Amino acid sequence: MSSKKVIIIGAGHNGLICASILAEHGFDVTVVEKREKIGGLTDTYEIGGIKLSRASYVLGLMPKFLINKFRIPTISLDPVEVIYYKNKIVIPLWKDESKRLRAMIDIGEERYPELERKIFEFKKLLYEKFTFVSKPPSEDIVFEEASKFGLEDFITKTTYQFLKEHISEELIDYFVYPSLLDSPAYVMAYIFSLDWLLVSGGMGKIAERIYEYAKNKGVKFLLNHAAIDFKFKESKIKQVITDKRTLDADIVVSAMSPLSLFKILNYNIITLKNARWKKYNFVLKEYPRFPLNLKPYSYSLITTSVGEIVFPSLMDQQRDGIVLEFMGNLKELYKIFPDLEEKIIFVDGLDASKAIETYGIPFGYLDHLPMKHPFLFDNRPSKDFNYTTPIENLYQCSVGTYPGGQVSGVQGYNVANLIVSKYKKLDQF
Repeated sequence: MSSKKVIIIGAGHNGLICASILAEHGFDVTVVEKREKIGGLTDTYEIGGIKLSRASYVLGLMPKFLINKFRIPTISLDPVEVIYYKNKIVIPLWKDESKRLRAMIDIGEERYPELERKIFEFKKLLYEKFTFVSKPPSEDIVFEEASKFGLEDFITKTTYQFLKEHISEELIDYFVYPSLLDSPAYVMAYIFSLDWLLVSGGMGKIAERIYEYAKNKGVKFLLNHAAIDFKFKESKIKQVITDKRTLDADIVVSAMSPLSLFKILNYNIITLKNARWKKYNFVLKEYPRFPLNLKPYSYSLITTSVGEIVFPSLMDQQRDGIVLEFMGNLKELYKIFPDLEEKIIFVDGLDASKAIETYGIPFGYLDHLPMKHPFLFDNRPSKDFNYTTPIENLYQCSVGTYPGGQVSGVQGYNVANLIVSKYKKLDQF
């Protein structure tokens, strides 16, 4: 294959994966990143040598073959998650199916096994037919296929409607973020996982390992280089202009937010309200006093009605200190751990405004775009701008494209393989 010059804009995990795979296939790849460090939201933040996962904090949707390929050091949890129901009842979600279902039935959730059966059937369908694709599927195509298996409710019903049919209403908030209750049940199923993992050394280790792999394959990196414009020839991008230099390109892949790309192109400017969320990363002098029934599961991912709690340092000695990470309402956290405030050495608060400033993500959306209509399936971010674009040699591979949020790497993998497939065919003639 001829050595095509590829410029990838953004060194988040998707950009890094895309770069690695293209370099494996002989492409001449350069990654430009506006920040001084790689990783984007897969970011380990150090305070006095103690490692915090600043933005994303658990890994659960990345395919196992990508975890293995890039030798990402993970730590398994069992139970994978603990629901702290009404801040008094502990429901462990064990990896063992019989134990997990029994825990739900024991608190009166007799309908739960049917919910889990449907979710796993739908996730299997998504994985086998609609995950590793060269073109994002339309909602109609997914609906048509789901209907063959009696799973169309994931498309036609909201998350709230779907969950209400299968679990007690009081339990619903433990299964989905409140902001997603009006999204299609598809979104809840997409995010649901019994494979949550901690990453040893913090989430930045994901980017670090993929970066090392990419460098070994010959990928070049330009940090502190912000893409600000493009030069075109015959409707194709021929150069990427950064704030420091101009780079020739045969192919350009945007791994930044689609909204950032649209701004550069002066195309389809989308205005959203700033996202509303807050994550707190604590360094503690000692662990707080756990409620007695929660203490045996303190190492797991703890889900409450007001947020998610994880003490990664209980399982990960690489954190080099006592670490608590929490996404949710801080006042409610103090109700669960009344002595927590007196244990705090340092707290880093990250919200949408700070994420805009630190990571440059428009409107502070961790998934670049809401996981809601209209930004789902092949309309993420729009029908004409998903993996491919109206500009022949311009592609996108961020979480602002299909299938959507969380740290999965699927977008980077899919777009790299799409480009490889296209140029292999061209080289045959």
